[in-house]
Amino acid sequence: MRPNFPAATAQEFVAYAKANPGKLNFASQGNGTTPHLSGELFNRVAGTELVHVPYKGTAQAVNDLVGGHVDLMFLEMGNASQLHKAGRAKALAIASAQRLAHVADVPTFIESGLATFKSDTWNAIAAPPRTPPAIVAKLNAAINDILKSPDAQAQFAAIHMQPVGGPPADLTELIRAETRRWGDVIRAANIVVN
Repeated sequence: MRPNFPAATAQEFVAYAKANPGKLNFASQGNGTTPHLSGELFNRVAGTELVHVPYKGTAQAVNDLVGGHVDLMFLEMGNASQLHKAGRAKALAIASAQRLAHVADVPTFIESGLATFKSDTWNAIAAPPRTPPAIVAKLNAAINDILKSPDAQAQFAAIHMQPVGGPPADLTELIRAETRRWGDVIRAANIVVN
């Protein structure tokens, strides 16, 4: 959120946005990006009418946020936490299921009353189609072991990521669920990528 925005909590922001439909905007790195989709999902969950302002990259969008030219941005925590800690932007809430250690002062949107607003950026490791199940199992076990190692945990923490791991079936279900969820958002908001 821009530093001078007149809301100190997510609840205050939602009330302000509802009282001013179509008058507040949110920046993104462009049409169809995760921040764009997150803003559209937020509109659906919170019942707001934030206007999307697409940029051609993160730097321009963040500069305009910090400069007060746009009201807010749904930004990954690596950048957002630095801006928040430096006082250059306000982090009112995070869109993960639980608080993050490096920004423990920032509540989740779930804690802030938006129980169904969650927007995580995630990465996965996949094998080519038709890879033999025994090889997939061996790779999966090795990757899970690495993710549990103290060194890997420290490396991920340094870049504000939380390694999860798990069996291949969990990833398959995550991809299905994310495809359904974001597909619904894309259709409802009539999002077209340039």
